[in-house]
Amino acid sequence: MQTIGEVFNTDNYIPFVLFCQGQRLTKMADLQYLSFEKLSQVPGLTPALIMRIKSVYTLYRKNHPEEFIGVKPKAAVSTAAANQEIIDQVERFFQQNATRVIHVNEIVKAVRMKKADVLQILAAVPWCKAVDTTSFFYQP
Repeated sequence: MQTIGEVFNTDNYIPFVLFCQGQRLTKMADLQYLSFEKLSQVPGLTPALIMRIKSVYTLYRKNHPEEFIGVKPKAAVSTAAANQEIIDQVERFFQQNATRVIHVNEIVKAVRMKKADVLQILAAVPWCKAVDTTSFFYQP
């Protein structure tokens, strides 16, 4: 299995490789857990470069499918502080809308995260109660 640095080995990709190192993503298979939407916030990565990164990754995945079969998900690679900041952001949204039932799509739009990530947070916090699988309310 190749490392990210071996595949993205030209100077153009240095910001991406450094970002991956900071997120503790080392092997190409680790990229399957990366939200490519987050790359737009990385300094030095232009939209055109992000498209090339996605293309190289997709091509690598097609040429090396054996590396992606049976790969178990890694634990979250963000820092505890970043995770807490995201949880606080979701909780603030709930506090602002404490008098009503909130649909998951509203939360996704407000905090700009993937639906699956939002649902994972909501399942773990004690102040969020579910009405059904897509609707929630705040209970301090």
